Amino acid sequence: TKFKMKFSHWAYLAISAGITSACPFANSGGEMPQNHPEIEPRRRLGLRSLRGNLAGQEKVASTVRERVERSLQDGGGCFTKTTYDEIIEDIRAIFNTLSVVVTDRERGHFFGGIVRLAAHDFMDYDKNDRDFPQGPDGCIDWNTGAGETGADNAGLETIWCDDPLLCPLKTLYDSKYGNNGIGRADFWVAAANAVIKLSSLEWTDTARVNTYPNLDLPFRYGRVDLDNCDNISAIRLPGAQGCGQVEKTFINQMGK
Repeated sequence: TKFKMKFSHWAYLAISAGITSACPFANSGGEMPQNHPEIEPRRRLGLRSLRGNLAGQEKVASTVRERVERSLQDGGGCFTKTTYDEIIEDIRAIFNTLSVVVTDRERGHFFGGIVRLAAHDFMDYDKNDRDFPQGPDGCIDWNTGAGETGADNAGLETIWCDDPLLCPLKTLYDSKYGNNGIGRADFWVAAANAVIKLSSLEWTDTARVNTYPNLDLPFRYGRVDLDNCDNISAIRLPGAQGCGQVEKTFINQMGK
């Protein structure tokens, strides 16, 4: 919740700082057409260069096996710092392997998709719905076909699926964390934090005085998973129509 409040605050600042009329990035109105060039690549990209690449498949499978075989020091469903650090190292290992077996675009889709998975999970939070507020609950509307209720989640099915070859993230979770009592919601946020940390760089301020480490976001565990959120979750996500959608999600639904 703390992170969501910050996010809504940023959105508010962006709107109040100068986007007072029509947004320069806004659609003229209506839904994004399903044949839009940004939609279809999300649906079909995935790690498709692994298909038919037996050597690459074995490298990915071997990496996941090695990471799964590492036992968690603290079990019993407790999410500890050891668990969090282990997830970071798991993501690092998968990143390093995919760097040599898939294209840069596929790798970007996969690791960006992990962040998008966590974001789509928490962006359906609505403080106004006391009975079904949702938020980070490990639940996605997987009806991602054109015109279906979860169409805005298109592409996430290439990140979280039951194919051990194309979805190593879920294979890792099912084999190492899910069976140890770690929920999807906590895992998705931790994995997204790992991607952000591993893909950010150390930086030095303009005066070249202070050097700052990779972006390491704060983390709290304890989210409760939900098994079904069809017909509700995705309609709360911001659409592609401009500032009104940003205001709806990040201020009206998620803001204070």
